[in-house]
Amino acid sequence: MKEAYRLTRKDGAPGIDGVTAADYATNLEANLLDLLDRVKSGRYKAPPVRRTYIPKTDGSRRPLGIPTFEDKLAQRAIVMVLEAVYEQDFLPCSFGFRPGRSAHQALQSLYTAIMSQGLRWVVALAVTTATRSDLLPDTPTVGDFLPGYEASGWFGVGAPKNTPIEIVDKLNREINAGLADLEIKRRLADLGVPVLPLSPAAFGKLIVQDTEKWGKVVKFAGLKAVSLSDIGPSPVVRSIRVSQPSPRRPAGGRYN
Repeated sequence: MKEAYRLTRKDGAPGIDGVTAADYATNLEANLLDLLDRVKSGRYKAPPVRRTYIPKTDGSRRPLGIPTFEDKLAQRAIVMVLEAVYEQDFLPCSFGFRPGRSAHQALQSLYTAIMSQGLRWVVALAVTTATRSDLLPDTPTVGDFLPGYEASGWFGVGAPKNTPIEIVDKLNREINAGLADLEIKRRLADLGVPVLPLSPAAFGKLIVQDTEKWGKVVKFAGLKAVSLSDIGPSPVVRSIRVSQPSPRRPAGGRYN
């Protein structure tokens, strides 16, 4: 936790609680021990992110979320744990969200590989979704050549099991309203992420369908889930116990 604190930026704006890095440092030892205890016991709950908007030159505003200083610190500590576990498994061609690597390096690596082979064009042959992408309307699907083929990933938002349905419905409305925001849709489109808002029932059906479909693939391939305890001793991993996730109730929109 002390190392995570050292690595966390101290000059950022405070989050929803108004606590600055200087405020947190006035009782640093006790604060770090308390945070560690809450994370290890599973009692830590990330506070809401403070929303602010930054004016852009075209007159629009870019939404920005500011977490609390303690939440930044907790995120940093967890990243340190996960990096110690998974960083050794990444291939040299992987650049996303890795320490000391960037998108610029990925582009440079791609440029070097293409130019060294005398290539000049990159062509999208097909998309793996069931239907053609709005972002690449002229690009066929793999299913056009292999009927029934579909392989797409998605992100969604869940709520703890037994969350009252009125809370789930409110979360769903707010999430879908956010996904309908033109600026958010534009930013996601720039990342190649199409938005597909769903109701809780439709999202739950999607989860069931994908679990059944990919469960067969996992079983056929003989894949097994591995917990942190199976990986082996690590002084970093031992500092935080990762609990098993609780069952979730679907609550939000889907974006591929």
